[in-house]
Amino acid sequence: MIRAEHSQRGAVALISTSGYDVISSPVINTASYLSSTGYAVDLFVVQHSMFEPPAFSQSSIRTVAYKPRWLRHASIVHDLEALLYFVQQSATQYDFLVGFDPGGLRYAAVLGWMWRRPYVYHSLELNVLEESASWREWAAKQVEVVLSQQAIFTLTQHVLRAAVLAKENHLDPDRILLAYNSPIGPPCVAKDAWLREMFGIGPDKIIVLAVGSLIAEHSILELAQAALHWPDNYVLVVHGWFADPTYERQVRALASVRSDHIHISTQLLSPPDKYRVFQSADIGLVFFTPVNVNMRLGGVSAGKLFDFARCGVPVIASDLPGMRELVQDRGWGVVVPTPAEIETVLDQLMTSYDSHSASAVETYEEYEFSKSYAGILERIERTLYGDHYLAARERQTGTER
Repeated sequence: MIRAEHSQRGAVALISTSGYDVISSPVINTASYLSSTGYAVDLFVVQHSMFEPPAFSQSSIRTVAYKPRWLRHASIVHDLEALLYFVQQSATQYDFLVGFDPGGLRYAAVLGWMWRRPYVYHSLELNVLEESASWREWAAKQVEVVLSQQAIFTLTQHVLRAAVLAKENHLDPDRILLAYNSPIGPPCVAKDAWLREMFGIGPDKIIVLAVGSLIAEHSILELAQAALHWPDNYVLVVHGWFADPTYERQVRALASVRSDHIHISTQLLSPPDKYRVFQSADIGLVFFTPVNVNMRLGGVSAGKLFDFARCGVPVIASDLPGMRELVQDRGWGVVVPTPAEIETVLDQLMTSYDSHSASAVETYEEYEFSKSYAGILERIERTLYGDHYLAARERQTGTER
Protein backbone atom coordinates (compact mmCIF):
# COMPACT_ATOMS: atom_id res chain seq x y z
CA MET A 1 0.00 0.00 0.00
CA ILE A 2 1.06 3.58 -0.54
CA ARG A 3 2.58 5.24 2.51
CA ALA A 4 -0.37 7.61 2.77
CA GLU A 5 1.18 9.74 5.50
CA HIS A 6 3.92 10.72 3.05
CA SER A 7 1.87 11.12 -0.13
CA GLN A 8 -0.14 14.08 -1.34
CA ARG A 9 -0.25 13.08 -4.98
CA GLY A 10 0.46 9.35 -5.23
CA ALA A 11 3.54 7.16 -5.50
CA VAL A 12 6.32 6.54 -8.01
CA ALA A 13 8.81 3.68 -8.29
CA LEU A 14 12.31 4.49 -9.53
CA ILE A 15 14.46 1.53 -10.59
CA SER A 16 18.20 1.40 -11.22
CA THR A 17 20.59 -1.52 -11.55
CA SER A 18 23.85 0.42 -11.85
CA GLY A 19 24.99 -0.05 -8.25
CA TYR A 20 26.48 3.45 -7.99
CA ASP A 21 23.24 5.37 -7.54
CA VAL A 22 24.57 7.27 -4.53
CA ILE A 23 26.77 9.23 -6.95
CA SER A 24 24.26 9.29 -9.81
CA SER A 25 22.80 12.79 -9.82
CA PRO A 26 19.87 12.01 -12.15
CA VAL A 27 18.65 9.23 -9.88
CA ILE A 28 19.05 11.25 -6.69
CA ASN A 29 17.55 14.40 -8.20
CA THR A 30 14.56 12.59 -9.69
CA ALA A 31 13.71 11.11 -6.31
CA SER A 32 14.18 14.44 -4.55
CA TYR A 33 12.17 16.42 -7.07
CA LEU A 34 9.22 14.01 -7.14
CA SER A 35 9.20 13.99 -3.35
CA SER A 36 9.15 17.81 -3.29
CA THR A 37 6.03 17.81 -5.47
CA GLY A 38 4.10 15.53 -3.11
CA TYR A 39 4.84 12.03 -4.37
CA ALA A 40 5.93 9.13 -2.21
CA VAL A 41 8.97 7.63 -3.90
CA ASP A 42 10.35 4.11 -3.69
CA LEU A 43 13.86 3.88 -5.12
CA PHE A 44 14.77 0.29 -6.01
CA VAL A 45 18.52 -0.24 -6.47
CA VAL A 46 21.05 -3.04 -6.74
CA GLN A 47 23.73 -2.63 -4.10
CA HIS A 48 27.34 -2.29 -5.22
CA SER A 49 30.29 -3.56 -3.21
CA MET A 50 32.00 -0.14 -3.39
CA PHE A 51 29.05 2.23 -2.87
CA GLU A 52 26.36 2.37 -0.24
CA PRO A 53 22.73 2.75 -1.38
CA PRO A 54 21.41 6.32 -1.42
CA ALA A 55 19.95 7.70 1.81
CA PHE A 56 17.55 10.63 1.91
CA SER A 57 16.47 13.03 4.61
CA GLN A 58 12.94 13.17 3.16
CA SER A 59 10.63 10.68 4.86
CA SER A 60 8.66 10.37 1.63
CA ILE A 61 11.60 8.64 -0.10
CA ARG A 62 12.37 5.01 0.68
CA THR A 63 15.39 3.17 -0.70
CA VAL A 64 15.01 -0.56 -1.31
CA ALA A 65 18.41 -2.14 -1.96
CA TYR A 66 18.87 -5.64 -3.32
CA LYS A 67 22.24 -7.17 -2.45
CA PRO A 68 23.29 -9.74 -5.08
CA ARG A 69 24.17 -13.19 -3.84
CA TRP A 70 25.74 -14.25 -7.12
CA LEU A 71 29.00 -13.05 -8.60
CA ARG A 72 27.54 -12.80 -12.08
CA HIS A 73 25.40 -9.73 -11.57
CA ALA A 74 24.16 -9.78 -15.15
CA SER A 75 22.73 -13.31 -14.98
CA ILE A 76 19.08 -14.21 -15.44
CA VAL A 77 19.08 -15.72 -11.94
CA HIS A 78 20.26 -12.39 -10.53
CA ASP A 79 17.51 -10.51 -12.39
CA LEU A 80 14.80 -12.86 -11.20
CA GLU A 81 16.00 -12.70 -7.59
CA ALA A 82 16.17 -8.91 -7.68
CA LEU A 83 12.70 -8.60 -9.21
CA LEU A 84 11.24 -10.97 -6.63
CA TYR A 85 12.85 -8.97 -3.82
CA PHE A 86 11.51 -5.71 -5.21
CA VAL A 87 8.01 -7.15 -5.51
CA GLN A 88 8.12 -8.29 -1.90
CA GLN A 89 9.27 -4.85 -0.73
CA SER A 90 7.02 -2.77 -2.95
CA ALA A 91 3.94 -0.66 -2.48
CA THR A 92 1.93 -1.74 -5.50
CA GLN A 93 -0.23 1.31 -6.10
CA TYR A 94 2.30 3.33 -8.07
CA ASP A 95 1.14 5.99 -10.48
CA PHE A 96 4.07 5.21 -12.78
CA LEU A 97 7.58 3.75 -12.79
CA VAL A 98 10.89 5.14 -14.06
CA GLY A 99 13.63 2.78 -15.24
CA PHE A 100 17.20 4.13 -15.54
CA ASP A 101 19.31 2.81 -18.41
CA PRO A 102 18.62 -0.58 -20.04
CA GLY A 103 18.86 -2.51 -16.77
CA GLY A 104 16.35 -0.32 -14.97
CA LEU A 105 14.19 -0.29 -18.10
CA ARG A 106 13.93 -4.09 -18.10
CA TYR A 107 12.93 -4.15 -14.45
CA ALA A 108 10.46 -1.28 -14.87
CA ALA A 109 8.84 -3.03 -17.84
CA VAL A 110 8.43 -6.33 -15.98
CA LEU A 111 7.16 -4.69 -12.79
CA GLY A 112 4.93 -2.36 -14.78
CA TRP A 113 3.41 -5.37 -16.55
CA MET A 114 2.86 -7.15 -13.23
CA TRP A 115 1.30 -4.10 -11.60
CA ARG A 116 -0.41 -2.87 -14.79
CA ARG A 117 1.22 0.50 -14.45
CA PRO A 118 2.96 2.64 -17.13
CA TYR A 119 6.68 3.28 -17.11
CA VAL A 120 9.16 5.91 -18.29
CA TYR A 121 12.62 5.12 -19.68
CA HIS A 122 15.40 7.45 -18.43
CA SER A 123 18.45 6.95 -20.64
CA LEU A 124 21.70 8.02 -18.98
CA GLU A 125 24.19 6.26 -21.26
CA LEU A 126 23.65 5.85 -24.99
CA ASN A 127 23.75 2.21 -25.99
CA VAL A 128 24.62 2.26 -29.70
CA LEU A 129 25.45 -1.02 -31.42
CA GLU A 130 28.85 -1.22 -33.07
CA GLU A 131 29.58 -3.45 -36.04
CA SER A 132 31.71 -5.62 -33.77
CA ALA A 133 28.86 -6.18 -31.28
CA SER A 134 28.44 -9.71 -29.95
CA TRP A 135 25.17 -11.57 -30.23
CA ARG A 136 24.54 -10.90 -26.55
CA GLU A 137 24.97 -7.15 -27.09
CA TRP A 138 22.72 -7.34 -30.14
CA ALA A 139 20.04 -9.20 -28.17
CA ALA A 140 20.25 -6.75 -25.26
CA LYS A 141 19.84 -3.85 -27.68
CA GLN A 142 16.74 -5.39 -29.23
CA VAL A 143 15.22 -5.73 -25.76
CA GLU A 144 16.01 -2.08 -25.05
CA VAL A 145 14.43 -1.01 -28.35
CA VAL A 146 11.21 -2.93 -27.82
CA LEU A 147 10.79 -1.91 -24.18
CA SER A 148 11.63 1.75 -24.82
CA GLN A 149 8.97 1.80 -27.53
CA GLN A 150 6.43 0.66 -24.93
CA ALA A 151 7.42 3.40 -22.47
CA ILE A 152 5.10 6.38 -22.31
CA PHE A 153 8.15 8.66 -22.56
CA THR A 154 11.92 8.41 -22.89
CA LEU A 155 14.13 10.91 -21.06
CA THR A 156 17.64 11.99 -22.00
CA GLN A 157 19.94 14.94 -21.29
CA HIS A 158 20.33 16.85 -24.57
CA VAL A 159 18.74 17.28 -27.98
CA LEU A 160 21.75 15.65 -29.69
CA ARG A 161 21.36 12.55 -27.54
CA ALA A 162 17.61 12.60 -28.15
CA ALA A 163 18.24 12.45 -31.89
CA VAL A 164 20.44 9.38 -31.46
CA LEU A 165 17.83 7.64 -29.31
CA ALA A 166 15.07 8.42 -31.78
CA LYS A 167 17.09 6.85 -34.59
CA GLU A 168 18.56 3.89 -32.70
CA ASN A 169 15.38 2.86 -30.87
CA HIS A 170 12.90 3.96 -33.57
CA LEU A 171 11.12 6.31 -31.18
CA ASP A 172 8.71 9.16 -31.83
CA PRO A 173 10.81 12.31 -31.19
CA ASP A 174 7.80 13.95 -29.53
CA ARG A 175 7.93 11.27 -26.82
CA ILE A 176 11.57 12.00 -25.97
CA LEU A 177 11.86 14.64 -23.24
CA LEU A 178 14.93 16.46 -21.89
CA ALA A 179 15.96 16.02 -18.27
CA TYR A 180 19.18 17.98 -17.90
CA ASN A 181 21.90 16.31 -15.86
CA SER A 182 22.15 19.27 -13.52
CA PRO A 183 21.78 19.85 -9.78
CA ILE A 184 18.71 20.97 -7.83
CA GLY A 185 18.78 24.18 -5.86
CA PRO A 186 20.20 27.69 -5.96
CA PRO A 187 23.76 28.56 -7.00
CA CYS A 188 26.49 28.07 -4.40
CA VAL A 189 29.28 30.41 -5.42
CA ALA A 190 31.01 30.86 -2.06
CA LYS A 191 34.60 29.61 -2.26
CA ASP A 192 35.83 26.72 -0.10
CA ALA A 193 39.40 25.86 0.95
CA TRP A 194 38.96 22.08 1.15
CA LEU A 195 41.39 21.20 -1.63
CA ARG A 196 43.87 23.92 -0.64
CA GLU A 197 43.96 22.63 2.92
CA MET A 198 44.23 19.00 1.85
CA PHE A 199 47.25 19.56 -0.38
CA GLY A 200 48.74 22.71 1.14
CA ILE A 201 48.08 24.75 -1.99
CA GLY A 202 48.84 28.42 -1.39
CA PRO A 203 46.56 31.33 -2.29
CA ASP A 204 48.96 32.34 -5.08
CA LYS A 205 48.15 29.15 -6.99
CA ILE A 206 45.19 28.63 -9.34
CA ILE A 207 43.45 25.26 -8.93
CA VAL A 208 42.36 23.52 -12.12
CA LEU A 209 40.09 20.58 -11.28
CA ALA A 210 39.33 17.31 -13.07
CA VAL A 211 36.62 15.47 -11.15
CA GLY A 212 34.46 12.36 -11.33
CA SER A 213 35.20 8.85 -12.53
CA LEU A 214 38.90 8.74 -13.33
CA ILE A 215 38.86 6.62 -16.46
CA ALA A 216 40.59 6.66 -19.83
CA GLU A 217 37.43 7.88 -21.54
CA HIS A 218 37.65 11.05 -19.44
CA SER A 219 41.21 11.76 -20.65
CA ILE A 220 42.72 11.78 -17.16
CA LEU A 221 46.15 10.58 -18.29
CA GLU A 222 46.21 13.18 -21.08
CA LEU A 223 45.20 15.92 -18.63
CA ALA A 224 48.06 14.98 -16.31
CA GLN A 225 50.48 14.93 -19.25
CA ALA A 226 49.32 18.41 -20.31
CA ALA A 227 49.63 19.76 -16.75
CA LEU A 228 53.34 18.92 -16.71
CA HIS A 229 53.87 21.90 -19.02
CA TRP A 230 51.59 24.46 -17.37
CA PRO A 231 53.01 27.64 -15.80
CA ASP A 232 53.96 27.25 -12.14
CA ASN A 233 50.98 29.26 -10.87
CA TYR A 234 48.50 26.64 -12.17
CA VAL A 235 48.08 23.31 -10.37
CA LEU A 236 46.02 20.33 -11.45
CA VAL A 237 43.89 18.48 -8.92
CA VAL A 238 42.42 15.14 -9.98
CA HIS A 239 39.58 14.13 -7.67
CA GLY A 240 37.35 11.07 -7.86
CA TRP A 241 37.62 7.30 -8.11
CA PHE A 242 39.65 4.96 -10.30
CA ALA A 243 37.89 1.97 -11.82
CA ASP A 244 41.06 0.42 -13.28
CA PRO A 245 44.09 -0.19 -11.01
CA THR A 246 46.46 -0.27 -13.99
CA TYR A 247 45.22 3.08 -15.23
CA GLU A 248 45.51 4.50 -11.71
CA ARG A 249 49.16 3.47 -11.53
CA GLN A 250 49.84 5.17 -14.86
CA VAL A 251 48.22 8.42 -13.75
CA ARG A 252 50.01 8.42 -10.39
CA ALA A 253 53.36 7.71 -12.03
CA LEU A 254 52.91 10.67 -14.35
CA ALA A 255 51.76 12.92 -11.50
CA SER A 256 54.86 12.02 -9.48
CA VAL A 257 57.00 13.80 -12.09
CA ARG A 258 55.67 17.11 -10.69
CA SER A 259 54.21 16.07 -7.35
CA ASP A 260 54.00 19.68 -6.19
CA HIS A 261 52.06 20.59 -9.31
CA ILE A 262 49.68 17.64 -9.81
CA HIS A 263 47.62 16.32 -6.91
CA ILE A 264 45.37 13.25 -6.78
CA SER A 265 42.49 12.84 -4.32
CA THR A 266 40.30 9.76 -3.99
CA GLN A 267 38.74 10.88 -0.71
CA LEU A 268 35.06 10.99 -1.59
CA LEU A 269 32.88 13.53 0.19
CA SER A 270 29.51 12.70 1.67
CA PRO A 271 26.55 13.87 -0.46
CA PRO A 272 25.86 16.95 1.71
CA ASP A 273 29.50 18.04 1.29
CA LYS A 274 29.78 17.22 -2.41
CA TYR A 275 30.11 20.81 -3.57
CA ARG A 276 33.09 21.61 -1.38
CA VAL A 277 35.36 20.15 -4.05
CA PHE A 278 33.77 22.26 -6.82
CA GLN A 279 33.85 25.38 -4.64
CA SER A 280 37.56 24.74 -4.07
CA ALA A 281 38.32 25.01 -7.79
CA ASP A 282 39.14 28.07 -9.85
CA ILE A 283 38.78 26.39 -13.25
CA GLY A 284 37.00 23.14 -14.14
CA LEU A 285 37.92 20.58 -16.78
CA VAL A 286 35.33 18.53 -18.69
CA PHE A 287 37.01 16.21 -21.18
CA PHE A 288 35.87 13.10 -23.01
CA THR A 289 37.71 10.81 -25.38
CA PRO A 290 35.19 10.19 -28.20
CA VAL A 291 35.70 6.43 -28.44
CA ASN A 292 32.00 5.91 -29.21
CA VAL A 293 28.79 7.84 -29.69
CA ASN A 294 28.06 7.93 -25.96
CA MET A 295 31.42 9.55 -25.21
CA ARG A 296 31.31 11.83 -28.26
CA LEU A 297 28.11 13.28 -26.81
CA GLY A 298 29.28 12.93 -23.21
CA GLY A 299 30.07 16.57 -22.54
CA VAL A 300 26.52 17.85 -23.04
CA SER A 301 25.26 15.23 -20.58
CA ALA A 302 28.01 15.57 -17.97
CA GLY A 303 26.73 16.29 -14.48
CA LYS A 304 30.07 17.79 -13.47
CA LEU A 305 29.66 20.42 -16.19
CA PHE A 306 26.60 21.82 -14.45
CA ASP A 307 28.14 21.27 -11.01
CA PHE A 308 30.90 23.68 -12.04
CA ALA A 309 28.28 26.08 -13.41
CA ARG A 310 26.33 26.02 -10.15
CA CYS A 311 29.45 27.08 -8.29
CA GLY A 312 30.33 29.79 -10.79
CA VAL A 313 33.49 27.98 -11.90
CA PRO A 314 34.53 28.65 -15.53
CA VAL A 315 35.40 25.54 -17.54
CA ILE A 316 37.68 24.31 -20.27
CA ALA A 317 36.04 21.50 -22.22
CA SER A 318 36.51 19.16 -25.14
CA ASP A 319 35.45 20.63 -28.48
CA LEU A 320 32.83 17.94 -29.01
CA PRO A 321 29.32 18.26 -30.48
CA GLY A 322 27.16 20.72 -28.56
CA MET A 323 29.90 21.95 -26.23
CA ARG A 324 30.84 25.09 -28.14
CA GLU A 325 27.20 26.26 -28.08
CA LEU A 326 26.64 25.28 -24.45
CA VAL A 327 29.88 26.59 -22.97
CA GLN A 328 31.85 28.95 -25.19
CA ASP A 329 29.01 30.78 -26.92
CA ARG A 330 27.40 31.45 -23.53
CA GLY A 331 30.61 32.96 -22.23
CA TRP A 332 31.37 30.75 -19.24
CA GLY A 333 34.25 28.78 -20.68
CA VAL A 334 36.21 27.74 -23.73
CA VAL A 335 36.55 24.57 -25.77
CA VAL A 336 39.80 23.13 -27.07
CA PRO A 337 40.52 20.18 -29.39
CA THR A 338 42.75 18.25 -26.97
CA PRO A 339 44.10 18.57 -23.42
CA ALA A 340 47.41 19.77 -24.86
CA GLU A 341 45.75 23.08 -25.77
CA ILE A 342 44.57 23.82 -22.21
CA GLU A 343 47.75 25.78 -21.51
CA THR A 344 46.91 28.26 -24.27
CA VAL A 345 43.60 29.37 -22.71
CA LEU A 346 44.31 29.35 -18.96
CA ASP A 347 45.31 33.01 -18.79
CA GLN A 348 42.40 33.94 -21.07
CA LEU A 349 39.91 32.56 -18.57
CA MET A 350 41.56 34.21 -15.60
CA THR A 351 41.74 37.63 -17.29
CA SER A 352 37.94 37.85 -17.52
CA TYR A 353 37.20 35.56 -14.59
CA ASP A 354 34.28 37.46 -13.04
CA SER A 355 32.45 37.67 -16.37
CA HIS A 356 32.93 33.95 -17.04
CA SER A 357 31.81 33.09 -13.52
CA ALA A 358 28.64 35.17 -13.81
CA SER A 359 27.80 33.52 -17.14
CA ALA A 360 28.29 30.10 -15.56
CA VAL A 361 25.72 30.88 -12.89
CA GLU A 362 23.28 32.25 -15.46
CA THR A 363 23.60 29.05 -17.47
CA TYR A 364 23.06 26.92 -14.39
CA GLU A 365 19.91 28.79 -13.41
CA GLU A 366 18.48 28.10 -16.87
CA TYR A 367 19.38 24.40 -16.79
CA GLU A 368 18.62 23.68 -13.10
CA PHE A 369 17.14 20.18 -12.83
CA SER A 370 13.73 20.95 -11.34
CA LYS A 371 12.92 23.41 -14.14
CA SER A 372 13.29 20.72 -16.79
CA TYR A 373 11.62 17.99 -14.74
CA ALA A 374 8.60 20.16 -13.97
CA GLY A 375 7.71 20.08 -17.65
CA ILE A 376 8.38 16.33 -17.82
CA LEU A 377 6.11 15.62 -14.86
CA GLU A 378 3.35 17.69 -16.39
CA ARG A 379 3.60 15.74 -19.66
CA ILE A 380 3.48 12.46 -17.74
CA GLU A 381 0.48 13.48 -15.68
CA ARG A 382 -1.41 14.88 -18.64
CA THR A 383 -0.80 11.64 -20.51
CA LEU A 384 -1.95 9.51 -17.59
CA TYR A 385 -4.88 11.55 -16.34
CA GLY A 386 -5.84 14.10 -18.95
CA ASP A 387 -6.10 17.87 -18.65
CA HIS A 388 -9.27 17.91 -16.55
CA TYR A 389 -7.93 15.49 -13.94
CA LEU A 390 -4.64 17.37 -13.67
CA ALA A 391 -6.39 20.72 -13.18
CA ALA A 392 -8.61 19.26 -10.46
CA ARG A 393 -5.64 17.78 -8.62
CA GLU A 394 -3.71 21.06 -8.80
CA ARG A 395 -6.65 22.89 -7.25
CA GLN A 396 -6.96 20.25 -4.55
CA THR A 397 -3.28 20.16 -3.55
CA GLY A 398 -2.45 23.79 -4.28
CA THR A 399 0.43 22.63 -6.47
CA GLU A 400 1.79 25.27 -8.81
CA ARG A 401 4.13 24.69 -11.69
